[in-house]
Amino acid sequence: MADKAYKCKDCGKEAIVKDTNSAPDCCGHKMEEIPMDLCGKAYSAETARFNQPDDACDDGVK
Repeated sequence: MADKAYKCKDCGKEAIVKDTNSAPDCCGHKMEEIPMDLCGKAYSAETARFNQPDDACDDGVK
């Protein structure tokens, strides 16, 4: 199972939960599931490439 992100509609607290089928409780009720960010490019000198494709997820396979 993939990680899921949840947010409390009352207090705004966010939580990322691994391997579960139920939402965590906060402020007396279940938290709402929110979409997680898609994988993105790292923008640092250590991870820079000369020929970097424009897609967000480069798996390194040519």
